[in-house]
Amino acid sequence: MSAPTSLQTIANVAPLIASGAISPVDLVRGCLERIDARRDLNAFITVLADGAAEDARTAEREIASGRYRGALHGIPVSLKDLIDAAGTPTTSGSAVPPRRPAVDAPLVARLREAGAIIIGKTNLHEFAYGATNEDSSFGPTLNPHDPRRSPGGSSGGSAVSVATRRTRGRLIHHATAGATNHSSSIGVATVSAAVFDTARWVATMMASAGAIHIERHDARRSVRR
Repeated sequence: MSAPTSLQTIANVAPLIASGAISPVDLVRGCLERIDARRDLNAFITVLADGAAEDARTAEREIASGRYRGALHGIPVSLKDLIDAAGTPTTSGSAVPPRRPAVDAPLVARLREAGAIIIGKTNLHEFAYGATNEDSSFGPTLNPHDPRRSPGGSSGGSAVSVATRRTRGRLIHHATAGATNHSSSIGVATVSAAVFDTARWVATMMASAGAIHIERHDARRSVRR
């Protein structure tokens, strides 16, 4: 017996979207319902419900007309709220007044080009400086398996969004061990990749040049693996 759609991975869902067996509209609706049902987890800072629903309808029309873009087409994803999406505040988990970028970060632009649907921006340890996700100006993100425990950080919100199937994927930055400690905290996997021309977009408003250096060094190291 196949797993319910809500429990399937991108690899499972993408062929079903391509064949028309699953609608991006239904997929996004289900994610939004799960976000709304568990707001107590505090995984999201901003939910882009209207934009995601419209993008899902667009994806559905494109796929039905034979313009399938690939495995991310119609797939809902979340962004760590350290990464710019045009017209949406970037808070970095801080009480400092957010930026309102006019353009997408290159990584986000590439996701959109591939047909991915941005469903929201997720909570994080303030400025990504911490491994627990407890120190956010928007409140801590809770571990869905045990609220007394940390979901890991600094990308706790995005990890929870994937672990609870509020999205199918997440876009984060990998500055230290944050992207890997979620595996032990709540059981999600991370694929490391480096895109050198986007480093300045990913490391927004960091407290020191040292943090940006660490991120770039780590990115280069991930390429060599």
